[in-house]
Amino acid sequence: MSHRIFPILVVYQTTLSQSITYQTLLRGCNAERFLVYDNSPAAFENQEALPAPAIYHRDTANGGLPAAYNYGAKLARELGYTHVLLLDCDTTFPEGAWEVYQSNLSDEEIMGPSLLLADGRPFSPCYVGGWKVKGVHLPAGQHSLRQYHLVNSGLCVPLVLFEAAGGYSPQVRLDFADFQFQQRVLRHASTFRLLPIVGKQDFSNEERSTPKLLRRFRLYLESARHCQFNTNRQRIQHHVAVWRHLLALTLRQRSLVFLRAYFQKPIL
Repeated sequence: MSHRIFPILVVYQTTLSQSITYQTLLRGCNAERFLVYDNSPAAFENQEALPAPAIYHRDTANGGLPAAYNYGAKLARELGYTHVLLLDCDTTFPEGAWEVYQSNLSDEEIMGPSLLLADGRPFSPCYVGGWKVKGVHLPAGQHSLRQYHLVNSGLCVPLVLFEAAGGYSPQVRLDFADFQFQQRVLRHASTFRLLPIVGKQDFSNEERSTPKLLRRFRLYLESARHCQFNTNRQRIQHHVAVWRHLLALTLRQRSLVFLRAYFQKPIL
């Protein structure tokens, strides 16, 4: 069977013409079909015509990234594809990225690009072997999944590995979803391939509204509670990361509401 990539683009209250991922990667590529998984609420009206290769699915309940990627993987299998390419709507890919994906396909490991933030800081891959997860610069090539993980957007996964890992955990709906998935992949493959692609990720952390941040933090905690780990060290690292985030929000907003939210349903 020849290798074929099925892109899964997750959007939320945006159109394809507004998605930088679509504009820089999917619009000009030769993908036969791709999935547009729309998590927008029912009140959002998207009247933009879709291109012929697009398969559109609307999830007004906003099942999160796991629902989108699991749905897309099942559809990819039914359509005869061998790989899924996981995408959000805010990643800028360089010219020729699609061809790089196609020329590096393998059934034995996941792969993805290096991603930078707008200020040039590394966003992906991330070092996960220490007490703080952080983006790092790595050369293209093969690297250990025990030490580094890739973020969701741009992650290309062989369906055989996606299915062997059991897909994405439905309970980890947003934060931690990518790293939790790769912990499951690690049981079946110990390495990933970093492609000679450098993209940019739009990642804004400028929200200042305490009520909005609190709602977001409660979703963060809900995902954190359902994370699973292979070792006690990973479990401790996870709790340290949650507490770092909790304390950062508390100090930044000068409010105790985040501490109260945590202790209402602590993850310990």
